[in-house]
Amino acid sequence: MRDLPKTRSTDEILDDSIIIKNIPLSYPEEDFKQLFPQLGIPSPWSFNYHYTKEYGIFRGLAFANFRHPSGAQKAVYVLNNYVLQGRKLVVELKKKMSAEGEWQKMLARMENSSPALTESTSHAVGNEHRSNMLTPTVPPPIGMMILIVAHADL
Repeated sequence: MRDLPKTRSTDEILDDSIIIKNIPLSYPEEDFKQLFPQLGIPSPWSFNYHYTKEYGIFRGLAFANFRHPSGAQKAVYVLNNYVLQGRKLVVELKKKMSAEGEWQKMLARMENSSPALTESTSHAVGNEHRSNMLTPTVPPPIGMMILIVAHADL
């Protein structure tokens, strides 16, 4: 019998979503989608491979969302430790991202999509010296200034 991956608490996970890691890099997405019904797992309503933004290279990672938590639970039970082309899959219920994690992700997206933001190695804020803060090189839109100021106060 396979063990379900351990999570810290049920309020930190999404019970109808999974993350699949260690997928063979050459394994086609369409073939992976066919594994669900072949293994007796309900087909997810949403499934996508994760590719790098810059080069569009598959990273061996996928996300799936199910209509019911029972579908996600079965997928974890059946696919976790399943060997696919010599690689053991790691499948877990997807964890909710904390507010701080969401904030960091949003800042990373802003930094990657806007040439107006650059990372400085050191930046003084009030009497405090902070490092690795995003500093605008040109004035950002009003909404972005509010976000940057709000983050600086954290």
